[in-house]
Amino acid sequence: MKIILMRHGDAEIGGVDSKRRLSEEGRREACLAGEFLLRLGETPGAILHSELRRSAQTAEIVARRLGSGVRTSLCHGLLPGDPVSSFADRLLEEQDDVMAVGHQPFVSSLAAFLLTGTQDGLRIKFPTGALASLERLPEPSGSSGVPCYSLRFHATAKSISRLVGGWDR
Repeated sequence: MKIILMRHGDAEIGGVDSKRRLSEEGRREACLAGEFLLRLGETPGAILHSELRRSAQTAEIVARRLGSGVRTSLCHGLLPGDPVSSFADRLLEEQDDVMAVGHQPFVSSLAAFLLTGTQDGLRIKFPTGALASLERLPEPSGSSGVPCYSLRFHATAKSISRLVGGWDR
């Protein structure tokens, strides 16, 4: 199983935090992320997002870019202060590839936890619009039963923009 982690796109400044919308740049980041994933052939069965508007908007834009087979779904546990171990346990229930659109420092802590077993073990930077793809590895015989993941790729919005190209696609 693969999991794609994404920090939501850039958001407008001011107002009630939970209602902040994506800025024009944030919409661009989400669209380019969707195009990047499409070109790589990375199509998760579902895109999970937090209850904050900017996360939901990011998920919707990416899903639209990927095509009609990708559904978005509200998922609690992706907020900045949420415990990563609970969400990691929730991932074990997933049978298909999944994408999670969340917030900092949650997404970088989750990536660290999945890759090293501790949320402080590794720091992957997640500026707005950044992606990381991880793959759950098969459990070797005699293992402790703790799932292991490997990092498949990490890309910032800036590098995605250079790879994918312009906005008018």
